[in-house]
Amino acid sequence: MMGSMQVLSIVIQKASANNLAGSAVLNLLQTQAKAMAGDNSIRPLLEKMAQCASNAYRGILERGD
Repeated sequence: MMGSMQVLSIVIQKASANNLAGSAVLNLLQTQAKAMAGDNSIRPLLEKMAQCASNAYRGILERGD
């Protein structure tokens, strides 16, 4: 659990420090998931986050918001 929280904290810090939004956040999540490829507890979490964020982003693009 602490490992997951630490990785989430890192992702949030990177996104915040670089003012990431939209597809840049998706790229960050995918990059972090690839970096954690050997960690079978954290990688699925990051992949699920990327999938959920992708679905939300696609919905925004389809609506034209």
